[in-house]
Amino acid sequence: MLITTGMARKIPFAVRTLLGTNVPGLGFTVTYAPQADGVWFPVTFSTEFKIHVLYFFHRQLFLNAENRDFEKTHVTSRILEDQTAEVPTSPQPQ
Repeated sequence: MLITTGMARKIPFAVRTLLGTNVPGLGFTVTYAPQADGVWFPVTFSTEFKIHVLYFFHRQLFLNAENRDFEKTHVTSRILEDQTAEVPTSPQPQ
């Protein structure tokens, strides 16, 4: 299963024009794969976008992460009743 995101709206025109600030292409891609017990788990995460700040700072960012050797954790837990411990008080000076 592949999920891709993107910005719902562009950065406002005034910010892009007057401040020279923009992040075109901002979005993420996540790939999910089923595990042996039927649980879907993310196996890759990636993004690629540009940053333009104040007309002079320009960078292009790439990120690609892969989840390998995933192993489901097996835990056992239980809820204990409320057991308030008595806190000893120091004797009052006389």
